[in-house]
Amino acid sequence: MRLAIERKSVSASVISSDIAVAATTERLFDVCVALGLDPQALPKLGDYARCRRCGRCVLGCPNGAKWDARRFLDDAVGRGARVETGCTVDSLVLRGDRAIRR
Repeated sequence: MRLAIERKSVSASVISSDIAVAATTERLFDVCVALGLDPQALPKLGDYARCRRCGRCVLGCPNGAKWDARRFLDDAVGRGARVETGCTVDSLVLRGDRAIRR
């Protein structure tokens, strides 16, 4: 089934001007509005000044614009934590506000 939609951009009024979005997202919002839906941009954690509008958000932002858990790790390492992989944590021992190794 093909759907003919008059092309008129309404995404500018729906998507906040301070959020950079890919052209595909703008088109999706336009189609939703044309279908009588009320699309809303979801607030996301990120540094959108770094966004290059490449559309690779789902794959992991190559420019660091989108927040992910690596920021926690970077902060922890910067505060002296050592990251270990391939380990199972059975318990966590805290001394004050720091985790210690037993």
